[in-house]
Amino acid sequence: MDPKAYIDEFACIAHLPREQQFKEIEAAIEAIKQDSALPVLPLISIAIPAIVVGALVAMMYLFFGGESWTLVIAAIFGLLVSRVIASELRAKLLNKALHKRQQVE
Repeated sequence: MDPKAYIDEFACIAHLPREQQFKEIEAAIEAIKQDSALPVLPLISIAIPAIVVGALVAMMYLFFGGESWTLVIAAIFGLLVSRVIASELRAKLLNKALHKRQQVE
């Protein structure tokens, strides 16, 4: 996961210099990794797309009888939607970890 993508995204650390934000985000990522028994961040990147694409393709198969163009459209749309969902989940996890870190300090 690239911490650079989250620079200036969180209001709780936006007032800090970029280098300090980078360090805080890296520390939050490490805290997330240590707090969970499973590798949550990589799991989000793998499980969410698989679930969303699988569900959409299955629904299109049931509704349209397995025509190939509908399955391709469902897969592409599922990848786009899953990317947004995964990004939002990562941002929420990071925001929670950053707030937890600030409460400790």
